[in-house]
Amino acid sequence: MDALSILELAEIRKALVQIFAFTLELQKSNPLACYIKAPQIPSIFSESLTVHLLRRGLILPELQAATFTIGGIADVTGIQDKVLTKIEVKATGDKGFQRLGIKDLQADYLVWIHFNLFFKGQAHEPMTVWTVAKPARFFQKPGILTMKNFKLKAAALQEHSIAFDDLH
Repeated sequence: MDALSILELAEIRKALVQIFAFTLELQKSNPLACYIKAPQIPSIFSESLTVHLLRRGLILPELQAATFTIGGIADVTGIQDKVLTKIEVKATGDKGFQRLGIKDLQADYLVWIHFNLFFKGQAHEPMTVWTVAKPARFFQKPGILTMKNFKLKAAALQEHSIAFDDLH
């Protein structure tokens, strides 16, 4: 599957901002609404964003010349010089935790995009993107991982601060 365009990502972001705002207002007006789960960031959003960051060399510049697809054997697959690269993508909002699975550990790269308050109306704030090569070197088994523990365990972590508006 091809990545969504930057314009399509911007439209999805607008819709997510509306959904998050509605959920927050509902929770303020109805105490029982606190039991309603917050919306999830669609994987197509974070995976498409990852492809755009890769193509522009903003993350993992060694892969910039690769051809990327979404889905299949990994969240994002890159092919460069007949070499296949598996990239798993994680995305978090302001909560900052994720579940790592076997595919995540076996990937060539793990990309974690922390949107923080991006979908709560603060798109001007940069998102933080961490990349780590061969994540199995740092994480031996699947399970829940907080952002804090991720940063502590992954010694070879690369951190990038990226503003969505700079991608237009």
